[in-house]
Amino acid sequence: MYGSRLLSRRWGLGPLALSLVSGSILLQAAPPAWWSDGDPPVIDPQASPNNHGVANIGQAKHMAKQALEALRAVDAAAADEVESGLIGGGKPLASWHAPVSQAEKEAQHAPLLIGQLKAIAAPFYTVLHQRSPVWLEGELTANQTKDAQDAQNHFPWTSATTDDQNQSPATIGQLKAVFSLRFEAYSPQTVDDDGDGLPDDWETAHFDDPSIQTDIGDPDDDGMDNAYEFAHGTDPNDFFNGETPVLRVTGGDGEIAALDTLLSKPLRVTVKRPNGEPYLNAAVTFQTANGYAGLAGGVASSLVRTTADGSASIAYRAPATAGTTLVTATLTTGQSVTLRVYAVNPASQVDATTGQRKPPIRNFVKTANADGTVTFTWISDADNGDWFEIGGEREDGTWKPVYKTTYGSAVLPYVPGTTTYSLTLNPAADYLP
Repeated sequence: MYGSRLLSRRWGLGPLALSLVSGSILLQAAPPAWWSDGDPPVIDPQASPNNHGVANIGQAKHMAKQALEALRAVDAAAADEVESGLIGGGKPLASWHAPVSQAEKEAQHAPLLIGQLKAIAAPFYTVLHQRSPVWLEGELTANQTKDAQDAQNHFPWTSATTDDQNQSPATIGQLKAVFSLRFEAYSPQTVDDDGDGLPDDWETAHFDDPSIQTDIGDPDDDGMDNAYEFAHGTDPNDFFNGETPVLRVTGGDGEIAALDTLLSKPLRVTVKRPNGEPYLNAAVTFQTANGYAGLAGGVASSLVRTTADGSASIAYRAPATAGTTLVTATLTTGQSVTLRVYAVNPASQVDATTGQRKPPIRNFVKTANADGTVTFTWISDADNGDWFEIGGEREDGTWKPVYKTTYGSAVLPYVPGTTTYSLTLNPAADYLP
């Protein structure tokens, strides 16, 4: 598969003659920093060179691994692409795992053939040519491994196949020549086929296709366009950019409405940062239970954006039958809160004398009992049962439910001819935490 001879004149390893070239040529380009940066180094700068010695499989595998990690430090995407073409079944190297069995250890010490060296190096040169062709051309020239007969060839061996020596052992000098890649000077060339200023690989990672979005697009509607998100390393699809917002109910929970009428106030939530700063334009999806189309516009689900104070609100119409409706408000993070709305039948709540609607609850009395329980009594004109809720006010002005019954529940059944309700609770056992 990999025809042609290795070009390694800088290392004194021509295709036939193995004589070293002059020292002045050897000093034209410094060795890669990653050769000596590690502990232990890939190549000990204090050791005497053995460029004519035969390289083995283990040395080639180690050299390739260290080259890959050096590349990963400056271009992780390129390193991943190289590794996918280098490691695995049917590829130049089966794995990075250290040898375990005696047979594996012996294989590591087997001589490295020139054809094997080409196969191991090819994924590097293929990807590097795609990612940074100008830099790679400079490396080939500096290493004197550029094919003088084929200017389009980006491998450190000739494109001709008539001079193949693939079954010959590769030397340490040839191994060094092939992996003399100075990644400290590497600069990936940005590919931007649609010319919108956003690298294609970044657009593909976030949008699957570079043609879907442009630099002025704002798919997460956070007020920052894609150009800003790219420059600042934020996620163009995440409105909150990894932050966990604080979602709270601030209105409408526990409200009462007559059948088939609008609530007197809208359902309302606020979305704020942990430091209390409101989010502007955050998406909040209001959704009624069981698909009841009671939200503004006659729908069961509606997306609402927060205003400057971080609030999102929506009008609600009670159903034509008495009962409780649950409405959830959900963020794109998956966080949600639930609001409860009660629909009541006002038919028996009209004063026969004045013709005015009576308040649904009146004459409310709380009595502390000697045994520590608390009794609540009130008058209500509901004709099929009543609901009851105790709430406590938080520091931010919102309310937290402490105790609830549902409208028409067995706890407070309707007794024909009776409008007075009574409920006794033990705060220690009955109140919600």
